[in-house]
Amino acid sequence: DLAIFVLIAGAFVALAHGAREMTAPAARLVVEPITLDPANLPEYALRTTLRMFAAIVASLIRSREQAGALVERLRSRLRREELRAAQRS
Repeated sequence: DLAIFVLIAGAFVALAHGAREMTAPAARLVVEPITLDPANLPEYALRTTLRMFAAIVASLIRSREQAGALVERLRSRLRREELRAAQRS
């Protein structure tokens, strides 16, 4: 149980650190340029992963909105067709 708690706590700390670093202003790159030093690569990977998940969430939200709009258009089209069929009868 302790090992799992430590892993989960470490994941939360990593997420919090990555989120804080992602909100830093781009002007900071002038002071601390991006380097390919292997010691910095895990932090860069964390930021990239967080950006990827943020993009996936944004995409899912957008696709859900589009799916809802599509369902409404299909329902209105079906209602119009039902009304036309009822008027013909």
